[in-house]
Amino acid sequence: MKSLPFSPAAERNGGPILAELQRLLPARGLLLEIASGTGQHAAHGSAGLPGWQWLPSDFDATSLPSIRAWCAGLRRVLPPIVLDVMQPLWPGVPT
Repeated sequence: MKSLPFSPAAERNGGPILAELQRLLPARGLLLEIASGTGQHAAHGSAGLPGWQWLPSDFDATSLPSIRAWCAGLRRVLPPIVLDVMQPLWPGVPT
């Protein structure tokens, strides 16, 4: 089996980020993750926020396969989108 792309920084800070999100966010919602990178935060965060749907995104389309792989089978994670936050319109982001 091929190993997934891995970010040591995402692995280290996933827990502290999730703890803050759990503290600050209401019970339910839709979270747009900007610059999802490998997809590790989406995979980790969606498990710890059961009332939330997670929408991963990245500027670089080559990141999407990694995000898909990390989030495979996670029903609360939507398919990742390419998103350039510098553009005035954000196609693919639910309104």
